[in-house]
Amino acid sequence: KFFADAKLPRSEYLISELQVANPANLELLILHQVRRRDGDTSYYYTETVKKKRVFLHYTVGYLPGDVRTLTMPRNKVSVAFVVARSGKIVQLFPSYLWSYHLGAPAIGENPHMSSTSIAIEISNIGPLIKKGNALFTIYKNKVGEYTDEYCKISEKSAYTYLDSGYRGYQYFATFTQAQYEATAQLVRFLTAKYDIPLNFLSENKRYDVLSFSEARGFAGVLSHVNVRTDKNDIGPAFDWTGLIASCKKFDDS
Repeated sequence: KFFADAKLPRSEYLISELQVANPANLELLILHQVRRRDGDTSYYYTETVKKKRVFLHYTVGYLPGDVRTLTMPRNKVSVAFVVARSGKIVQLFPSYLWSYHLGAPAIGENPHMSSTSIAIEISNIGPLIKKGNALFTIYKNKVGEYTDEYCKISEKSAYTYLDSGYRGYQYFATFTQAQYEATAQLVRFLTAKYDIPLNFLSENKRYDVLSFSEARGFAGVLSHVNVRTDKNDIGPAFDWTGLIASCKKFDDS
């Protein structure tokens, strides 16, 4: 029943549950493995590359479309994990393999940065456009109009408003508490499993684009905005302080 509400047909996907233990603290993590039923694996590379960092993204979409987009045959643009709004962790391919997830303009070069990192997409619609008393997703219809209403302005819990904005937007869809908790648990697991330092950028650099040498040299947790000037995932509308604290909950240092 995992995808019952999301309307992702089992005729297209095989779905199984896997429990894994964090090697550092034996914390159990439940993964929902999703594979194409036709057996196609051409959306990722079956090449093992040593992992140096974890990248966080958000999908700018809804879970069914997220999964379909990230498992398109021969597209080679995908991620190992998607965190659903329910907090369930979807695994699209083994985390020791890789696919492109940063884009050609990425600082540090897309092939190197994508292959040496593990990508996590959080299922979230992202930036929102205000029209009257409602907020709409950034998707337009054929005549260029925003018609996909996300919420009303009165629904304060559904969005975050940034006074100064971030990269062209002031309104962003909120994340669920279940997503924060699941993302933190997944980061704890991956950094322990692959011996990646549980490092985060300092607050004054958290939303900046890094230089080539900074991007290549950083080992830890980054987000898409740190290697692209034209992306807004994941900026200050995200509770980074809470996530970092949760990621380090077992850190004795």
